Parts: sequence; structure tokens; C-alpha cells
Amino acid sequence: MCDSYIIFFFFQAEDGIRDRSPSRGLGDVYKRQLLYVFRPDRLEKDLSQPAVQNVLKTFGYTDYKVGASIKHLKQRVEENTCFPHEIGLFLSYPVEDVIQFIRQKGCNYKCCGVWKVYCDEAFSQKMFARYRKCTEVYLRVFDRGRSISALTV
Repeated sequence: MCDSYIIFFFFQAEDGIRDRSPSRGLGDVYKRQLLYVFRPDRLEKDLSQPAVQNVLKTFGYTDYKVGASIKHLKQRVEENTCFPHEIGLFLSYPVEDVIQFIRQKGCNYKCCGVWKVYCDEAFSQKMFARYRKCTEVYLRVFDRGRSISALTV
């Protein structure tokens, strides 16, 4: 199953990873290490959506194939002091929420969890609950000594 995932290290943190810790947000990227794990078929499906392509086009994306899009995202991450807002599209956030986050400059949202919600709050709350449950399980297994590669199933 692991070959259905691809792992990218976009940049190395100055002092490396010392322990696991829950994300505290997407602040300045120069002090962080980004590990992006994804399912190529899922990302390809997300990137094929016309609404997603319209957003990406505004940030200079011209090729919506997985490899080319990740290459461009990597470039944008390295060039900016904060994560580029379109990164939510690579994390399967609802495109409407990503668009509104950009338009509203991160303000005027209905609720906040894994992402800021501007549209379908009920759907997002269900997703947040699923993510919390998965995170708890994965952290528990990781703490017991399972490697990151063994967790990508």
C-alpha cells in the first residue's frame, strides 16, 4: 500500500524534528519542516476540478498534473514567509472555503478547525471530528514506536 503514497520534504528545519507535536498553525515556514504525504489519485481528482484550477491559475499554476503542481507549490512555499493560501487545495479543503479564506483575508469565518469554514459548517464539523479521531489513533500508534512509513497505509 505504501507505493500509493509519495512523500516530499520541501525544506529542512534549522534544528530538525525533535519530537512529535500537534500543529500550531501555518506561521513562518523558514523554521519548520514540511512533510507532505498524499494519495496521487486523490490529488489528481482534486486538481482536475475546474474551480480548483481557476484558483491555482491566479497563483501562477499552468500545469495541473500532480507532479507539476507540487513542483510549483514547493516553489511558492520556499519563496514566501507564510504558507501560500492555495495549499488548502492540496490538503483537500473545500475549494469554496479556500476561495473565501483568500477573499476574506482569514476573517469573517463561521467556525475554525483544521481550516477556517466559510460555507458548509455541518460538513466541516464532521470532517474535523474524523480528523481528530484519526490524529489520536495515529499519535498513539506512533508513540508506541511505529515508524512514519508504517503509518502510511
